Amino acid sequence: MKSVKIVIILTIVGIISGGALAVVFSYANPLIQENKRLATNEAVKTVVPGASTVKPARRQGVQIYRGLDSDGRLKGYAFPAEFSGFQGKIRIMIGVDPDFTKITGLDVLENIETPGLGNKIVDESWRSGFNGLNAGEGMSLVKNQTADKSANEVEAITGA
Repeated sequence: MKSVKIVIILTIVGIISGGALAVVFSYANPLIQENKRLATNEAVKTVVPGASTVKPARRQGVQIYRGLDSDGRLKGYAFPAEFSGFQGKIRIMIGVDPDFTKITGLDVLENIETPGLGNKIVDESWRSGFNGLNAGEGMSLVKNQTADKSANEVEAITGA
C-alpha cells in the first residue's frame, strides 16, 4: 500500500511539473524566437557593411540573408554556418559582396570554446582577417606567422 501511495504522489508531482513546464515554454518560446531573429539580423548587418535591412530567403534548401541599404540596394549576402569545435558546436555568420567574390565579414553567433584559446574566434582582430579574402578560392591556414591576404591565408588559432 505504501508503494502505491508513493507512485500516486510522484505521478501527481510529475503531471503538475510537466504542466508548469508546458505553460512556461508556451510563454517563453515566442520571445526566444524573436530574440534569435533580432540577433541574426544584427549579425547580418555586422558582416554585410552598409546593410540596414535584412531580407531572409531560401535557395536550394539553404537559408541565406540579403543585406539591403536604406534605399533597398543590395549590399551583400550572409550565410549561417555551423561546425564542430573542440568543446561543441560553433555557429557563425559569413558575409559576401553582391558578386560573391569577396568575404565582407565573419561574426561568431555561438560557441563554447575554451576561454583564452579557441574562444579567440570572437576577437575582432582575428575575425577581421577574413575581410577581403577571395570567396571563390580555398583558404589556407598559417601558424605562428602573419597571414597573407593576397594568398587567401587565415591565421590559425590553435594547432587543431
